[in-house]
Amino acid sequence: MKRFALLLLLAGCAPISATSDFDGDGIDDVNDCAPADAAVFSSAADPHGDEVDTNCDGVDGLDSDGDGWAGNAAEGGDCNDDDAAVFPGAADPADEPADSNCDGHPGVDADGDGVAANGTPADCDDAEPTTFPGAADPIDDVGANCDGHPGVDGDGDGVAANGTPADCDDSDPDVFPGAEEINGDGIDNDCDPGSGEAIDADGDGEPAGFRDCDDADATVFLGAPELADGQDNDCDGSTDEDTDAADDDGDGYCEGVDFGAGYDECGDGSVPGDCDDTRSRVSPADGDGDGVSGCDGDCDDLNPLRLPGAVEACDGIDNDCDGSVGAGEDDLDLDGVPACAGDCDDLDDDVFPGQTEACDATDSDCDGDLIDGFEDLDGDGAPDCIDPDDDGDGSPDADDCEPTNPAIRPGAVELCDGIDSDCDGSLVDGFSDFDGDLDPDCTDPDDDDDGSLDPADCADDDPARYPGAVEICDLIDQDCDGDSAESFANQDGDALPDCIDPDDDNDGEPDGTDCEPLNDAIFPGNAESCDGLDENCDGVPAPFENDADGDGFAPCDGDCDETSAAVHPGATDLCDGLDNACTGVPPFEEADADGDGVRLCADDCDDGNAMVQPGAVELCDGVDNDCDPATPDPAPSLCSWLAIDAVDESLSDYACGVTDQGMGICWGFTAAGDPPAGEWLDIAGDDTFACGITSARAMECWDTNGVFYDSGPANIQSLSVGGGLACGVDLSGDVLCNGTQFLGLHNVPDEQYERVDLSTYLGCGLRLDGTVDVWGFDSASYQPPSATYSDISCSSYQGGPNDVLACGILPNGELECWGHNFFPDTLLPPAGTFVAVDTGFYIGCAIDTSQQVQCWGAVFGIAPVGNFVDVSVGNGYVCGIRDDGSAMCEGWATSGQVPIP
Repeated sequence: MKRFALLLLLAGCAPISATSDFDGDGIDDVNDCAPADAAVFSSAADPHGDEVDTNCDGVDGLDSDGDGWAGNAAEGGDCNDDDAAVFPGAADPADEPADSNCDGHPGVDADGDGVAANGTPADCDDAEPTTFPGAADPIDDVGANCDGHPGVDGDGDGVAANGTPADCDDSDPDVFPGAEEINGDGIDNDCDPGSGEAIDADGDGEPAGFRDCDDADATVFLGAPELADGQDNDCDGSTDEDTDAADDDGDGYCEGVDFGAGYDECGDGSVPGDCDDTRSRVSPADGDGDGVSGCDGDCDDLNPLRLPGAVEACDGIDNDCDGSVGAGEDDLDLDGVPACAGDCDDLDDDVFPGQTEACDATDSDCDGDLIDGFEDLDGDGAPDCIDPDDDGDGSPDADDCEPTNPAIRPGAVELCDGIDSDCDGSLVDGFSDFDGDLDPDCTDPDDDDDGSLDPADCADDDPARYPGAVEICDLIDQDCDGDSAESFANQDGDALPDCIDPDDDNDGEPDGTDCEPLNDAIFPGNAESCDGLDENCDGVPAPFENDADGDGFAPCDGDCDETSAAVHPGATDLCDGLDNACTGVPPFEEADADGDGVRLCADDCDDGNAMVQPGAVELCDGVDNDCDPATPDPAPSLCSWLAIDAVDESLSDYACGVTDQGMGICWGFTAAGDPPAGEWLDIAGDDTFACGITSARAMECWDTNGVFYDSGPANIQSLSVGGGLACGVDLSGDVLCNGTQFLGLHNVPDEQYERVDLSTYLGCGLRLDGTVDVWGFDSASYQPPSATYSDISCSSYQGGPNDVLACGILPNGELECWGHNFFPDTLLPPAGTFVAVDTGFYIGCAIDTSQQVQCWGAVFGIAPVGNFVDVSVGNGYVCGIRDDGSAMCEGWATSGQVPIP
């Protein structure tokens, strides 16, 4: 299904879902490379060869080392999946024992002839498996054995052993056809057995005898190259030595290659597969049973604790086979304890765990402590026997008058405490000594030396004031009894008798300006209270004491409105929007939050919606606009519409739409049920569920069990639903999809689109540049015939994945269709110029530039009337929205989807 508007929106592709686990495989959708496939997740088994990356490592098969090659491939895979430097095509130096490029031996051997191009000797043509040093070299093939000339000329006498005539002894430069025959030397010098003294029956250039131990086989003679054929080719008494068929290092394994029918891979009875036949400790066998053989990198195949990847132990052995022992395993000072065993100074043989600790600056026993049993007064980690400052006060013991007291030292801050803290011999230092008796005042019991001790002396710095002194009428308490008034009059009871007190009532106002100098509650500037008195001496009553509205409450009594007698503390609240009882906040039910002029207390049933109030007109919004549940919304056929969708899935006969008030409605045989409550921008459906774009631009999907998917805010501008999949296109052109995997419909290309269109078996998308992608079942058969389009639609039906109708609008506005011609004109759209197209059940419809809808195919009388801005084709019927907002549906009325109810 798909819907169109005259103004097309941008579209695109994005990953499926956020923090949910849609497929239930235990991996959240953000971290799941296939969030809709429960068989695909990071720890899944991933067999090679099924072209599916089941474990999300980017490779078909298991790629443990992350080098891009599967280690479980039957052939052509990673031969060491624990080493990211080893894989087919990796750099492979010939002088290193490792087979880095997985060609079966060290070095680069691109043609697989067993000789490396970077080896010694080198393969002179590593693209040709028949060309390498020692290869057969036909006389007509230049350089097959890399010796620089045609044929095999091992002795360099200019005559090839495989030439015509042939050199009968290519190891002797004095033997070749035409050479001078020397009788008596036992050699056929001229390679002509009839011209000399010897007989060479097999024509190998050597006469029968000690130089040819089998004159019936031309491959057997003294000095012949040893072949892997079970014979003593070089007549040295040994068979197959130094060939891949021999166990040269005696470890029970040979290199082992296929030497031909009737001959074992290892002629000496050993087992094939030795990766290094020069070292007996390196073979395919796992000698120590640790799971790693010598050929796989085990550096000691007799010790199961030594293998690549093993944890280094503190034992002086290379446990992980990396060529070195672990850090700290060397006992550098030979004191019997290495650093890894706790030697804190492995360069000093007198320092190690268990050593006897001495009273010095060295941690001899490596316990991290210099103290051990020695005394450390200041706790600085240095025992007193070596600490130059035992109390840690910063003063050396030799200069400190109290070396065991950190509070006493030269330069310390002197406290007035009777202690010489700074070691200068004086207790006074900078402290006051009022009476000059060398005892600072802070410790002197009688600072003014008046005979009265300081605790009882109210002025210990005035010898004229002390308990028992004669009191006079002034501001001073001479006799220290706390009262300077004594028997003098004192109105306010303060320390000053009235004879010298400028404010007798102590109200802060001088007696000369105080209208009531003996009343401390009345003075200029005092705050007026609600008591009828002139507290501020201005002769005028306070405004807040005036009950202007005569309701018995003044402002100071809490009356919040002196202009209305109906407003005062304790008054009954009226439905007038006022705070009648003066509580500070009008009652909640008197609010008119939506500003529609009707308050909650006046029966506004939704004070958050100005379109809802008693007497309001009912709209197509699913809301009780007039606050009367008995009044229904207008019939859908009378509504004004924003969007409409004729569902074209094979098992569903229903339509959905969105009114201009944002209400979603579905009618007919609805497989998904009614849309959830809320404000919608668009709705589309298929056989089992429906989806819509919310007012927050999120994509939300539901079925008869309720909402099962919500993308959250995603700037969705358009959507399409079909084949069990829903896809929304956001403002940037990215696509967000949710649903099932069915015949490849979920394989939406990672591109940016103006729109996508989904059907039962097929999906198509119009890219931002006008090109079109088609995906799903047999999508290769339905690729568009033209390069670019301005609009696109594709549909497939219950007849099978081959029942396809796809149409597009060319850049010149003309229609073009492809797929299957179910009816005589299914693929023959009308002529003209068009702006929007949609396809459905054997039907295509398009809006032309005059806003008329033209349909073709199995229309059976379908002929929409009016000027249209949107058209949608369903399962045998068509729906559309006219430019006045009205909508229509006509065609097959099998399940109530036609007409709009």
